[in-house]
Amino acid sequence: LAAVLREQHGCLKVYLEGYCEPGECVGADIERSLAVYEWLVEHGGLTPGLLRIRGRGSEALGRWTVAVPIQELVPLRGPTCRGISVPGGTGLLFEAAVEALTDETRAIVAEISKWLQASGTPVRIEGHTSEEEPAELAMWRARAVCDALVELGVCRSQIDADACQAAFPLSKENAACNRRVEVHLR
Repeated sequence: LAAVLREQHGCLKVYLEGYCEPGECVGADIERSLAVYEWLVEHGGLTPGLLRIRGRGSEALGRWTVAVPIQELVPLRGPTCRGISVPGGTGLLFEAAVEALTDETRAIVAEISKWLQASGTPVRIEGHTSEEEPAELAMWRARAVCDALVELGVCRSQIDADACQAAFPLSKENAACNRRVEVHLR
């Protein structure tokens, strides 16, 4: 899996979905996906920002973790992180310690809203922070994007917000790339 993700040069992000068998202790599914995540980051050399973890319970029989591609809306133009190349995109960027959208980001959100209104596709708005920022800022950023989308005409029922705090950084060297919101298709 690590080799496949490295070959994609940052253009592929995945959920590591952990499963457990009925009767296993609560949280075994999350622990299983977390173990794979930690191995991929520590030994596989992957950037944490390419991975997400979630537990799926005992929906299927077996003890395993499955990699599921994340479909993401990625701006092709707009503000970028200086000093880092992230071919798969960094999401919607924010200034340090700020949840307000910049004029550039607001323009990108307007284009995203047009697509969402036309398609009706449900999305997950995922807020991120750099390590130096307060954790609650991740949700404030996600909500700022959600509110902007709703103001532009997207149905609120299409949108879920989630806060990842500083758990999935795209860069260790450039904190600006970690101050972001990502838009994932559900």
